[in-house]
Amino acid sequence: MFRIRLLGLVTAIAFLLGVNLVFVSVQNFDKRDDRVKLSNLEVELGAKRSAMQEMESWLKEMTLELSSSSFKVQTLQSKIATFDQDHPGGLPAYLQEEYAEAVEQHNQNSN
Repeated sequence: MFRIRLLGLVTAIAFLLGVNLVFVSVQNFDKRDDRVKLSNLEVELGAKRSAMQEMESWLKEMTLELSSSSFKVQTLQSKIATFDQDHPGGLPAYLQEEYAEAVEQHNQNSN
């Protein structure tokens, strides 16, 4: 009878150890799976961060270009207005080419 109880106790201990080993291995698998997921997310975030940095750079370039273009348009508007104010009766022949170029550049930069 003692042997049967001892065998039952040994079986119960072995079962509990087996369950514990399975639980630990499942936990380890979950940790590995989580590490893989985390690594994949880090790669994805790195790619998105890089794309965002490229977009920020592009936006800065576009802002500078627009500012430059806006400044050119304002300068040309001032130049044209000065021609008109200085010569209300019409432009002299020697200024007509310069005036036409200013108007053309203004129109090109306005679009």
